[in-house]
Amino acid sequence: MGLFKILYLKEDITLKNAHELKRKITRLVNGNSTYIILNMEKVGYINGLGLEIIIQSSIIARKKNKEIVITNIGSSLRESFHTTKLSTFIKWFDSDREAIAYCQQNNS
Repeated sequence: MGLFKILYLKEDITLKNAHELKRKITRLVNGNSTYIILNMEKVGYINGLGLEIIIQSSIIARKKNKEIVITNIGSSLRESFHTTKLSTFIKWFDSDREAIAYCQQNNS
């Protein structure tokens, strides 16, 4: 079983691509990795459906003893995550390196 996988999100999350996001995250949650790292460096906007997909996927991951964490969140997304209280539900880090260190620390 791999410790983590990183999913690099390459564009804003809108109605046109939210279902593709769900498919990718679901595949990772059902895979062999304990941690799923969502790198959001190139995401400037996420709609409500995108937030819901991340929240629901995180709930499913927890039921499977897995965890979704988020990295490289821009300032506009930080504000959205604070407003929706997502920051209290899912851990987020400034970099992939910090997230990987967290995964390694919590795996031992």
